Amino acid sequence: YDHNSASQFHQRNLKRNEKTVHLVSLLYLIMVEGLYDLELSTQGSNCSIAIGDFKPAVGAVTAEADPYAVHGADDDEEASVGDIEEMKPHPHVNDLDTLEKYLTSEEKESSSDKDEKKKSRSVIGAVLGCFKYLYSMTFLIFSVFIVMMSIFTKQTGAAAVYNIPPVATFFIFWCLILWLAMMEGGQGCLVGLQPVKKDKYIQSHPITHKNTTLVHKGDNMARFIIGRQFLVVLVIFLINTCGAAIEEAEVLGLPSAVTFTFLANGVAMMATTIIIGQLTPQVNAVVCMLDFINNYFMTFTSYVSLFIEFSGILHSVYLVQIGFSKITAQPIKSNEPPRNAAQNLFFWGRVLLSLAILGFALAVTLQALFDGDTAMWDGVPPSVSVIVFFLLLVVVGLMEGMQIAAFALQKMPKEELKQSPVAYVNCTLMFAGQNLQAFLIGRQIFVAICIFIVARISTLTIEVGKNNVFGVSNGLQAFFNTGLLGAVVLTIIGSLAWRIIASSFPLAFMSNPVIYIIIRFCLLLEATGICSASWVLARYHKRIVGYQPDEVYLKGAEKHTSASVTRCEKNVDRVVTVIR
Repeated sequence: YDHNSASQFHQRNLKRNEKTVHLVSLLYLIMVEGLYDLELSTQGSNCSIAIGDFKPAVGAVTAEADPYAVHGADDDEEASVGDIEEMKPHPHVNDLDTLEKYLTSEEKESSSDKDEKKKSRSVIGAVLGCFKYLYSMTFLIFSVFIVMMSIFTKQTGAAAVYNIPPVATFFIFWCLILWLAMMEGGQGCLVGLQPVKKDKYIQSHPITHKNTTLVHKGDNMARFIIGRQFLVVLVIFLINTCGAAIEEAEVLGLPSAVTFTFLANGVAMMATTIIIGQLTPQVNAVVCMLDFINNYFMTFTSYVSLFIEFSGILHSVYLVQIGFSKITAQPIKSNEPPRNAAQNLFFWGRVLLSLAILGFALAVTLQALFDGDTAMWDGVPPSVSVIVFFLLLVVVGLMEGMQIAAFALQKMPKEELKQSPVAYVNCTLMFAGQNLQAFLIGRQIFVAICIFIVARISTLTIEVGKNNVFGVSNGLQAFFNTGLLGAVVLTIIGSLAWRIIASSFPLAFMSNPVIYIIIRFCLLLEATGICSASWVLARYHKRIVGYQPDEVYLKGAEKHTSASVTRCEKNVDRVVTVIR
C-alpha cells in the first residue's frame, strides 16, 4: 500500500469534484436567473462553456417541478420561499459576487424592475389583506351583535317555539358554537396525527395521547368520522333553532333591507357560525394539532361520535360502501378481524334499522314540504320547495365528494388524468397556484351556507296537537319539530354516501362539468374575504391559550412568542394597530 500515491490520487479526485460542483452550481444560477450569452471558465482548467442560445427556464417551471408553487401560501413563513438573492452561497462557490461582471446594464435594470414590481405587488397585497381583515371583522361584530339582540328580545325560534328564556338560549347558543369548533378542528388533528408515533408526545400531551389511542384503534377512525359528521349537522341544526330570527323580527330599528338580509335570511347567524365555529379553529388546528385536542372536551366529543355510529342510525351508509366494493371488485380495507356470526347479526340488524329510520325521516320531511309546514320562505310553492331541497342535497354531496376526490387525484400522473378531459380541466383549475387552499376555504363556507338553508327548509313548524304528521302523538311531533329527521337525511344522502362514491371513483366523480362551476364559485367566495376575520380571531386565540406548533414538541423547534411570524400574522397586527 503506497500512502503517498493514494493521497495524491485522492487530492486529484477532490479537485476534479470541486470543479464539477463549481460548474454545476454556476449553471444552476444561470438557469434560475435566466442569463444569456454568458461564457464561463473554470479556474485551473482548459474546459470552457459557451452559452449562446440559452432559453429562460423560469417561465417553463410548472407547479409539478416546483413544490413551493403548490404548497406556498400567503401565510407561509418568510423563510419558506425566497428569491435566489436570499439563498446562502453554495459551499463550493467561493464568490458569487463575481457573477455581477457578466450581467449587462440592461439585465441589471430588468432585474431592478422586477424587484420594484415585486415590492409593489407585496405592498398592494398587504393593503388588500388588511382591508379584508378590517371589513370582515366589522361584518362579524355586527352579525354577532344583532344575533344576540334577537335572542335577548325573544325573536328567535328557541323563545318563540320552545319558550326557552333568553339567558338560557344565550348560553346554549355559545356552548354549541364551542362544541362545533372542537369538532371541526379536532377531526383534522386526529387524522393528521395518525402517522406520528404516539410515544413522541405521551409525556408532553397525555390527554392527546388518550384521544388518539381511542380513535386510532382498529376501525374507530372511520366510525368517528361517520358519527362526527352527523353530530356536526345536528349541532348546526340546533344553532339554527337558537339563533335564527322569526318572521318579521326587528332589532334596533334597522332599515328593512338590512333586517331582511341579516335576520330574515339568516346571514348574521351564518357568519357567526362559520367564522367563529368552523374556520377559526381549523386555522389553529392545522399547525397546533397536539395542543388543540389536549383536553377532555375532545375526549367527550370522540365518545359521543363513536356512540352515534354504534347506535346504528347511520349504518345504511355501509350499504353504499359494500355496493361499490362489489362493483369495483376491491375488498373493503379493515384493521380488525372479520366479524363472527353474532357480530354480523348485530351489524345487519343496525343496517335495517338505519334504512327504516332514513325512509321514515324522508317521508315525514317530504310530507311537511308538500303541506307547506316547514320554515321555508313564504310564497315558495311546495313543489319548488321539494326541488330546492333535493338540489341542495346534491350540491352538498358534490362538495363533500370533491374534497375526497381532489386529494385522491392530486398525485395522479398527468397522462392518466388526461384520459378524462373534463376531470383534467377541473383538476387543472383546482391545483393551479394556491387555488387548492382557496377552494377548501370557499368550500367550507359554501357547505355551511347550504346546511343552514337545508336546516331551514326541512325544519317542521307544525303546531303540536294540530294536524300532526301522519297523526303521530304530540310528544313525537314535538320531536319531529327539532329538525333531527332533516339532519339524518342530510348526513346520509347529502354527505356520507357521496364521500364513499368519490373515494371509490375519484376520476369519474371529477368528470362532471358542474364541478367546474362549483370550484369557481368557491374560489369567488374565498376571494371576497368575507370570512377573513377568522385569521384575526385565530391569531389572538392562539396567543391567549398558548398554542405552539407541533414542530416545537416533535422536532425541538424554538417556541413561538407573541411576535408575528407569518405574513398573515403581520397583516393582522397592522389591522389591530390601525384600529387602536
